[in-house]
Amino acid sequence: MTGNISDPDLVRSLKRGSTAALERLFFRYYSIVLQFIKGIVKRNDIAEDLAMEVFMKVWLFRDRLDEKKSIRNYLFVLSKNVSLNYLDSVVVKRTKTVPDVPEDTKVSQSADNSLIFNETNRQLFSIVSRMPEQRQLVFRMSRYENLSNQEISERLGLSVRTVEKHLQLALRDIRSSMN
Repeated sequence: MTGNISDPDLVRSLKRGSTAALERLFFRYYSIVLQFIKGIVKRNDIAEDLAMEVFMKVWLFRDRLDEKKSIRNYLFVLSKNVSLNYLDSVVVKRTKTVPDVPEDTKVSQSADNSLIFNETNRQLFSIVSRMPEQRQLVFRMSRYENLSNQEISERLGLSVRTVEKHLQLALRDIRSSMN
């Protein structure tokens, strides 16, 4: 998936089951989703778990997405709902009078997901750090700074085709290392 793919195209790819589209969506919107959720729940660790839950829900219910509607707005609505559900559950827990299972014996799904995400992220950073310097730079500018191939080309003085090739090789490296 090279180039600056539009949100509707991203949604179409997601609906077809493209994990690359999910990755692109994640890198495009994770930081703003995280900040939005942090504004609601006021805790960084909880916000990270809830942001991961948002993207998991997008993946799990991708067949329900509509490419004619804004995925950005959908992410914000989903983020708000996930955050409010979390806050509701906190209120319910605080008002319970019957003792519950001790917190340290619970294994929450969001904690598991957070561990999986952190491990995958660690593995991704490791793979990227072993790439040739130019490929690393192009990949990071594309995925972490959300720059278009044209913008990367202009900043680095490379042709757009060279940028595309670097991204293609970077994704190939990642796929082969993670399989």
